[in-house]
Amino acid sequence: MSRRRWISAGAGLYLLFLLLTLPTDLVLQGAQLLDAPPLRYAAASGTLWQGELRQLQVAERRFDRLSWDLHPSRLLLGELGGHLELRQGPNYLRGDLGIGPLGGIDLSGVEAQWRLTDLSQGTPLATFSPQGQLNLHLQQASLGDQQLHSLEGVASWSDAAIEMIQPMTLGAFRAEFTPGAEEGVEALIRDADGPVSLSAQLQLSPDWSYEVNGDWAPRGNAPNLRNLTRLAGRPGVDGRYPIQVAGQLFQ
Repeated sequence: MSRRRWISAGAGLYLLFLLLTLPTDLVLQGAQLLDAPPLRYAAASGTLWQGELRQLQVAERRFDRLSWDLHPSRLLLGELGGHLELRQGPNYLRGDLGIGPLGGIDLSGVEAQWRLTDLSQGTPLATFSPQGQLNLHLQQASLGDQQLHSLEGVASWSDAAIEMIQPMTLGAFRAEFTPGAEEGVEALIRDADGPVSLSAQLQLSPDWSYEVNGDWAPRGNAPNLRNLTRLAGRPGVDGRYPIQVAGQLFQ
């Protein structure tokens, strides 16, 4: 490498070092001047390389803390990546995020625990007052060009309950995500021997369209599920209620 290229490379690395060590608050103030999406927060600390925001608000959602720690080794691959953690009271979401040079997003080691009462606020789900906790453990996920390329992991709903005229205890459910036979993602959804017996399969396509097929039934004597069975219509000859749902998660 010629002397000129060494100087250019050194200057580039120095400018990158200056950028990554800028105070977080200064970077965010500059982003606001460039008409970036509004982000409200009470306090910022650290740098673009490693820092955190406290008491932040994104759209109508409020969070206690967002922290990040970028991985220098990812820059050598032309990627921006690091560890992120988001907290709201006892709820948390954390994992490793990588953004490729073409905008593709890779997630790994994602873990989350979030109360359904908090997660459903401001959504149609709040009508049913969902209770319990969402637990998420993702080995990996890959997204790009507004499509889902891969997803592997487990999601579960523990202490599940909803309210339809009266409270209804549902039990616990688990969905295991694996690559689809041809494309997209598949998930087997099962109950954990609670008041509701559930067996279903989810097909999630790269364009975020989905289809769920399966069946469910009350297990044993569950009088608090009567309202739910009335809405479900007539059961099959085996006493189970069919599930056939299709739609689009994101446009």
